[in-house]
Amino acid sequence: MPRKATLLATAAFVLAGWLAVKALTVGRAGEAGRAGEAVTPPDVRLDLLFLRLGLLAIAVGAVAVVIRAKAQRGVPAKGAESLNAEPVLPGHAGGVNLMGSRAIGKLLASPTFPAVIQAFSLVLLAAAIIAGFIGPATANQNLGTVLIWSLWWSPVMMLSLVLFGRVWCFVCPLAGLTSVVERFGLRRRAPEFNGTMRLGVFVVTPLAFSVVGFILMRAPLFGTSHAISQSPLKTSFYFLVWVMLAIGVSLLYQRRAWCRYFCPVTAAMTVISKLAPVDIVHELTAGVSNCVTKEYGGHYLTSDKRCVYCLRCTQAFPQSAVRVRLRTPGAAVLSDLPLFAEAAMAIILVAIFPIGHGLSQIPPFRRTAFIEEYRLPYFLAIAGSLIVYALVSRLAAFLGRRDFRELFARFGPAFAPIGVLFSLGMAVTSVMRGAGNWLNVVAPVFGGYRHWTPNLVDPATISAWQHWSMSWMTPIGTVWTLMIIVALARRNKLPAGGWMPFALLAAGFVVVARLLPMPNMG
Repeated sequence: MPRKATLLATAAFVLAGWLAVKALTVGRAGEAGRAGEAVTPPDVRLDLLFLRLGLLAIAVGAVAVVIRAKAQRGVPAKGAESLNAEPVLPGHAGGVNLMGSRAIGKLLASPTFPAVIQAFSLVLLAAAIIAGFIGPATANQNLGTVLIWSLWWSPVMMLSLVLFGRVWCFVCPLAGLTSVVERFGLRRRAPEFNGTMRLGVFVVTPLAFSVVGFILMRAPLFGTSHAISQSPLKTSFYFLVWVMLAIGVSLLYQRRAWCRYFCPVTAAMTVISKLAPVDIVHELTAGVSNCVTKEYGGHYLTSDKRCVYCLRCTQAFPQSAVRVRLRTPGAAVLSDLPLFAEAAMAIILVAIFPIGHGLSQIPPFRRTAFIEEYRLPYFLAIAGSLIVYALVSRLAAFLGRRDFRELFARFGPAFAPIGVLFSLGMAVTSVMRGAGNWLNVVAPVFGGYRHWTPNLVDPATISAWQHWSMSWMTPIGTVWTLMIIVALARRNKLPAGGWMPFALLAAGFVVVARLLPMPNMG
């Protein structure tokens, strides 16, 4: 069976490539006809037909890969440990027991369920990349740019993180791909660093790869006339690089190292997920040795830190309970072990949202000859915010007589609400303005029709929401940040000098944000 699955996958992907070439040829012929050349555009959109057939072929190939992976799942991995019968963490009570439902319990205990979801997500990513090469050159009319930037990047991923934590990892298209690829790799351990490796005052940790990756990969995405998000062709090349990097890391390292440390968005997801009011925990008193990530000793399904929702613990112990619980938003900041890279990532979110957006509207930074429009204020906002936060941490360490690294790591994630709420306001505005256009682009691929107006909400409502969100989302996030800072101070029994500098910094951020001009989302 595995050999047949491999042959089927190979044939399906070869067919998909040929159909993509055909779609490109037909699509160019149609464009030539519309440009006035002696080519008659077909009555039927053959490029869409070939694209659909190509997606079907990719889906067949993905299912074949899943069958092969499932067949190999029973083979013990190199260096696999035996089950640890000793409890590592206490069981969790309360919440809704998902395993109590027969249907949901079967899904969570099935190794096929996450594989099928991730295969479908991989098909969508493949469709987006193909559409970037063969589709319209206008970003708001191209399936690839609409799926990636208008749907996935901001509303879908941001809302899922704020509400449910890192549940996006369950449906990420690269999750299934990397889990299959690493079976054929070297299976080395991911690099481990400690506090002795520093870059100035900043401690180098494995998660620092993701922090640096987030800064670099986001710089060319938005805000300029040459931004990647405005070009379907650039978008496709960009995500092809992502896919190749993920495959390369997975061939070298084991246990989803790409997802935990190297993915450019994993650091941001780790920080934002701490604010979610929903917690997903595994009520289990015995350890599970087959955990992919080995987080928290590798024994529990939890939405905290870098769990990638592989569900192997649930599959190994289907009789145990997976519970969904409500918690105070931001409570994870109080209980989690503080990490240096997470603190830096939270400050970077504030630097980008709203400080960087505000700086980009100042006349000296607009149409800058050296670095166009947004990138100069982008890097200045990040560097300035990190330097200011480091100085404030030094001051708090001196006044409170505590260790600088401890305070830097502990209070950094408390600032995340400032940037997250500002970004959330922009995401809602984007949905209001473009949801109808997104439906017009995506619906024809699935046999639907183009009949939606671009704005699904009244323009006056959009304008009112934009004004309100630009004015008040940052102050609300600051109040949230101050509440977390006070709670951290009480829990750690800090004197006023140990936490007041952070509170003043939070107030300073909101003052600067209100003084800077905000971008117009129109």
